[in-house]
Amino acid sequence: MRKFIFFMLLMNAQLIIAQEKGSFRGYISSGFTVNQISGDSVSGFNYWGYTGGLGTYFMLSDKLSANMEINYAMRGGSGEQFNEFNVFVGHRTIHTNYIEIPLMINYHDHKIARFGAGLVVSNLISTTQWYNLKQVRNERTENYYKPIDIGFIASVAFDIKKHFGFNIRMLHSIIPTNRSHPGDEDQYHITLSARGIYYF
Repeated sequence: MRKFIFFMLLMNAQLIIAQEKGSFRGYISSGFTVNQISGDSVSGFNYWGYTGGLGTYFMLSDKLSANMEINYAMRGGSGEQFNEFNVFVGHRTIHTNYIEIPLMINYHDHKIARFGAGLVVSNLISTTQWYNLKQVRNERTENYYKPIDIGFIASVAFDIKKHFGFNIRMLHSIIPTNRSHPGDEDQYHITLSARGIYYF
């Protein structure tokens, strides 16, 4: 009897989650990001931030959908800097705030999750840099990053109930996000995020 009840609950959950071809579904999301900037002279996913926004997906078939979002996201990097002799020279923190527009194609496995991948175009809102807990203001720090970042995004979403879900994703810049300066390495945002989702 218990096995039968469990089976019926699973079937009902799949019917709730499944969407018909041609249908739209909107949602809001909120969560956190863990970040690093490759090439910024500090290492590790030490920068935590917030992310949240709105999205919708359109069912192309029973298994495929296309979706678009508009999100606010805090990205950056933070950590200790060392010179070529491995001597500590200071602590650096980079704050960057973006409006992101991800465009993805998703595969719906109605028994497990929704898997997606695509491109994300991001517009830089603001940026600041801090050395040893003091903000540094000059042309190099305030105009260092490009206004537009383009990246690859991979995502997996778990639909828990009719109106609630959970999402984890990874974003990686595919072109350098910083302006070219002599002696500097190209930098790329790498962001991991976890979000709660509410479906309308």
